[in-house]
Amino acid sequence: MTSRTRAAVLALVLSGGCSAEEATRPQATGGAAGTAPDASLGGGSGGGLILPEAGTPDAPFPPFCGWLEPEAPDASVAGAEQWCDAGLVNPSACPATEPKAGSPCTDLGLDCKYASFDDGVVVARCEGTWQARAHLCVRSCGPLDGGAKVLLTQKTCGESGVVPCGVSPLVTMQELLDGRLRHAAKCCGLGSEGMVTVWLQDGCAIGFTAAVPPLALVAFNDCLRGMLEGYRIECAEGLSCAEAVVTTLP
Repeated sequence: MTSRTRAAVLALVLSGGCSAEEATRPQATGGAAGTAPDASLGGGSGGGLILPEAGTPDAPFPPFCGWLEPEAPDASVAGAEQWCDAGLVNPSACPATEPKAGSPCTDLGLDCKYASFDDGVVVARCEGTWQARAHLCVRSCGPLDGGAKVLLTQKTCGESGVVPCGVSPLVTMQELLDGRLRHAAKCCGLGSEGMVTVWLQDGCAIGFTAAVPPLALVAFNDCLRGMLEGYRIECAEGLSCAEAVVTTLP
């Protein structure tokens, strides 16, 4: 399948339409068939996707891949992105000092920020006991020149459509973007210990590089190009870089 055809199919998926073939395809509710949902994707009540066809020796990658459906919107949830605001003040119910991890708490779902660093924050969340979590607010990948191996210059930003992301109370926009890129890259065939770096501008991908076995690289690049080129990704607005890593290491 050519990049043009794949892009047309993806646009159809994003618009909510489907072909007769897709209508018979099983739907997943949180991850690929036979796997548990990936927590890095946000874990909301959305997360449906069109399952790709199995690869064959002659066609190791699926003929097309689709982005995950957006996180279900919830007006009462600000999302973890709020903790990236340096001026945000903790709710009055938060302890004055950082609670010890594992100590009991009663305000379930209460988030309290106690530390921040250049590209992220550490937040304590009440889940019956206090649990500390680090959140990545912004990723830096260095300059595009000399870094990207595939430049996306054939379409203007937004020409192909908009990829919605939604809002998650568990991850920042950077984390949501990284998780969705990871799903897209795995759909295109990114295997264990593989990595993809994507450069962004105005919410659109402008180039990427991938660590993929040489014999599979051309097919992988063609697949990911079809998923990225010309699409404005909602959770990429204001970000310059995204990264997806598939690893078996702890």
